This record gives sequence, C-alpha cells and structure tokens, in this order.
Amino acid sequence: MIATSVLITGANRGIGLGLVREFLARGYAVFASCRQPHLADELQSLASKYGEKLHVYACDVTSDDSVQAFCQAVSQDVGAIDILVNNAGVLPRGDEKIGEVGVDTLRHTIETNTLGPFRIVQAFLPLVRRGREKKLLHISTKMGSVSLNTSGGAYSYRMSKAALNMLSQNLSIELYSEGVISLVVHPGWAQTDMGGARAAVPLSDSVRGIMSIIEQATLRESGGFFNYTGEALAF
Repeated sequence: MIATSVLITGANRGIGLGLVREFLARGYAVFASCRQPHLADELQSLASKYGEKLHVYACDVTSDDSVQAFCQAVSQDVGAIDILVNNAGVLPRGDEKIGEVGVDTLRHTIETNTLGPFRIVQAFLPLVRRGREKKLLHISTKMGSVSLNTSGGAYSYRMSKAALNMLSQNLSIELYSEGVISLVVHPGWAQTDMGGARAAVPLSDSVRGIMSIIEQATLRESGGFFNYTGEALAF
C-alpha cells in the first residue's frame, strides 16, 4: 500500500520538526521544507534514518520563485499530496504597542505568516486535489482570534494570523465541493524556540494533539478553528 503523503513547511525546528518526527513514526511519507536544509542538523539526521520516507527541500515561503521551485521539485518526486501543513512562520519579539511596531516588521510578518501559506496553497493545490485525503492544515494561534483578543499588542503577529484564518475559511468554502478540507489550529503555548522558556505546553502534547485533529478531520470540520486539544475556538 502506498504511504499517505504529507507536506510540511518550516520543518527544521519546533512544531514543524515535531510533526515530521510524529508523521514518520506513524508510517507517513514526509516532504519537508525549510529555508536552509544544510543547516537543519536534526532534520538531516531524520533523513539519514528514514531514507526515502523523508524528502527535504529548500523553500523560502516569502519568495514566489522559491515556492515554485519547491513545488516543481516535489512534483518530480510524488504525484499527489494527501495532507499539506502550512507551518512556517515568524513571531516578532516585543509587545508591539502602536507607537513601537514598524511597518517593515509588519510587512515581513504578513509576508511570511499570511502570504507564505497563500503561495504554498496556490502552488500545491493541484497535488492536493489528486491526493486521497485532501487536507489543508494551517498552524495559527488564538492571538489571531478577533473575539478572543482581550490584551491587545502584538500587532504584526495578530494581524498576520487573523488573515491566515480568513484564508482557511475561504478555502473551506471554495473547495468544499471538491472534498478539500481546510482547518486552522492553535498549537498552544508550546515549548519551542518561538514559544520561549516560560511556555506551558510540552511540544509532544502539542504535536500529538495536532496529529489527532489532522487524522480525524472530515468535511464536517472544514472551516473550523481548533485548539490542539480539539476544542473549537472562536474566530
């Protein structure tokens, strides 16, 4: 039987690397990307261990040319993608009060966290349409929820993820008749480089929760926004 194929961006650390490990352990064929694969020691170690089960590619999601080259390379290695995980993202440091956030920071964050996933979906949708599961999962955050925002600040991150949530909702509507599922997931305040030393959620708990959501998702859940625990969140 042909292994289920999954594509993961931002796979060199944190949630992305954790998902690569978990998918491989469960027998999936993984197509993983990061900006500089030659510097991704842990990812390369997994590639040596799992052989043809893990393919590693270079991709900068802020670049049209890089995304297109990534897609062309994957297309030469596999005919379809069953699950696509938009994970690559950035989190600007600091509270970002209105007088502190710079437009250049805002632009770069949106370029990465919003336009990056948009580029990936546009490029890889033909492969997803040929997949058996047809699942799009986007790593978002509760900080991108308008209704759950009670503290303000973090303009760049909040705005970029709110737009990502809208992207997923649009995709769930437009692609519903084709059986394509699109979801956004809050991974929790996970113990990663991005989450920081005070993060409350062990990486393994976050990854297993995300995996459960992916594996159980049907068209009924398409368009949803979920906590890694499975709880539905408000947009």
